[in-house]
Amino acid sequence: MPTIQRKIESVLDSAESSLGDLVQSALRQKSYDDIGRLVEALAHLEKVRQALNLPQSKRASIGQDMKVSKRASEVAIEKKSGSPLPDTKLKIEARRGRKQENEQSATNYPKFLKDESRLIKVGWSRKKKAEYMHRVPKEAIYIFAEHLEKNVGAQSLFEIENLFPILAASGEEIPGYQIYVIIAWLRTVGTIVKKGRDGYIIQKNTGLRGEINELWTNLQQYA
Repeated sequence: MPTIQRKIESVLDSAESSLGDLVQSALRQKSYDDIGRLVEALAHLEKVRQALNLPQSKRASIGQDMKVSKRASEVAIEKKSGSPLPDTKLKIEARRGRKQENEQSATNYPKFLKDESRLIKVGWSRKKKAEYMHRVPKEAIYIFAEHLEKNVGAQSLFEIENLFPILAASGEEIPGYQIYVIIAWLRTVGTIVKKGRDGYIIQKNTGLRGEINELWTNLQQYA
């Protein structure tokens, strides 16, 4: 009897291995109906083992084959009906909802606020799904405005990189990220306009400090 049992196990192992290979082949060919039938056959072989009190299949991938079969059947039904199954539809809607939520969050940024002596940019990190802040001293804004008035003509194109270095009265260079924050703020209020990949223009290059005074007054206070 043990000899017959071993032969039966060997036959089942061989059949399961062959069917498993066919499952993978059908998967590559996207033959979803065949996948369902093949995995069903594997399930029947597993029932034969149970009926004969034989050990469970040694094929580690049989569970994965069952998952593949389930999804393959779903895909086949969806293709025939032209619409996703309820569970799939819920997953799609959930992903779409999360995407829309992230996009909605991103559209509310950047925000520009102020405290007593600093411009505050509040941005949104798509990766961390959280706010982040950059702070720029008010003095740096006026230094930047003066630099523009001296070096860029009204309605003249300029590139940010060509503005550097921008030096404070102490001789220290204003950090680049602060300049980008200032430009981002002035773009939101229309003082600076981006012209595609060509660069930026300022609407006027005189009285910029006075304009910034007014813009600063209108900024919302950071709570």
